[in-house]
Amino acid sequence: MLFTLHSDICKEIIQDDHADFDMETCETVYIQSAWIITVAMAVNMLLKLHFAFAIHSYSNRVQQEQQSYDSYQDTVVIEYTPMPALDEKLQPGNVIYVAGKEFIPDDKKQQHV
Repeated sequence: MLFTLHSDICKEIIQDDHADFDMETCETVYIQSAWIITVAMAVNMLLKLHFAFAIHSYSNRVQQEQQSYDSYQDTVVIEYTPMPALDEKLQPGNVIYVAGKEFIPDDKKQQHV
């Protein structure tokens, strides 16, 4: 649409006598300006398209990570570590500490009282 109006617009500019343009110079400037505007709009649309694809790709990746994380939450992994058997008779050098304090089994506590 910009390219089809150049003759009409240039005729109006030349008739107003506000500019020192002839018809050929006016049409050349008008067409060059229209091309610059068209190229700028095309670059703008390409940038918007690029960012739209980047956001779409990021949202797909986040959704996949979230789904894989949800499947990991459903899986419970229990690691079994066997405890060594406690001797009924603890030797004096064989003391067990729990939370920084000496552990005394219940049957030993009853014997000390």
